[in-house]
Amino acid sequence: MVNLLPDAEQSEIIARTRALLESELALSRFKQDGSAPTPHHLRLWPLMAQAGWFGIAIDDAHGGVGLGLVEEMLVFRELGRVLASPAILATALASRLAATAKPEMAERFIQGQAVVAPVLRHASGSDMVFDGEGCSHLLWWTDDEAALLERPAPGELVEAIGFDDTVQLSRGVVGAVTPLIRTDCSRLPLHRIATVLTSAMLVGMAETLTDAATEHARNRQQFGRPIGEFQAVKHACVDMKMRAEVAFWQTALAAIEQGRAGASAGFHVASAKLLAVDAAIKNAAAAIQVHGGMGFTAEAGLHSFLRRAHLLDRLGGGRRHHQRLLLAEPAVEPG
Repeated sequence: MVNLLPDAEQSEIIARTRALLESELALSRFKQDGSAPTPHHLRLWPLMAQAGWFGIAIDDAHGGVGLGLVEEMLVFRELGRVLASPAILATALASRLAATAKPEMAERFIQGQAVVAPVLRHASGSDMVFDGEGCSHLLWWTDDEAALLERPAPGELVEAIGFDDTVQLSRGVVGAVTPLIRTDCSRLPLHRIATVLTSAMLVGMAETLTDAATEHARNRQQFGRPIGEFQAVKHACVDMKMRAEVAFWQTALAAIEQGRAGASAGFHVASAKLLAVDAAIKNAAAAIQVHGGMGFTAEAGLHSFLRRAHLLDRLGGGRRHHQRLLLAEPAVEPG
């Protein structure tokens, strides 16, 4: 039997991470950062390094925390709740990659001395870089390989207009840059680790949207009653809760199986991404509807969750890609 419930140490990690994020990386930052000279996540980079977020699953011999993928998943779930930068994900993944080939570089990432931005490769050669401002390195990964490279020279990445205004988007031909480290994913399954952590961020988003919708349903009054007492609203909130719960437990199972390299890891990782994307996108739509006309305003901020869900869906392969992976994997019962 697999125990999916967080133990005392893991619960403490969740509580500490949530407290730090609520204090330093609250969602209200998006209403303040318009005139900020430096993106908010970069201003907090040393604090994140001090918290150990870039090396949670790295050996303490390399300067990491020495925990596992499950604990890392729990932290990234909390990061998803506040729409944290994808650069945090890329830097944590780069630490893992560098630890296998260039330990001294891994220590730089873990200590917050370098910032890594994720790249979404495109067959046309016009690659997309997410939150590349201020980064020193780029990271891309596929199901077959992963590569870490230095940021191209100024002018080779051109700022672009994206649909998620909480993430800075650049375009360029990243494939022309010689990688510092390149590895086969059969040796280091970075693609699966990335999928677990991306799924965790999507789960955190789905949970936050559920909380926002249910809170609004309790407080908003119509005809002298909270709108949450009306069956249509009540059912919508319950459906949101169920989607978020199912996605979390599947992501937790995927983290456990991938962490111990179980035979069913591929199946459960692909399942986690599909369920997490579904929960985040549908919960964003439902939360907007529960909020009524206010849900469509920038003040509510719910649109940012919907846009980020679509962005994270594409990172590491979209839904069709993971459906194909799921169909190709044998469904082995976890031990």
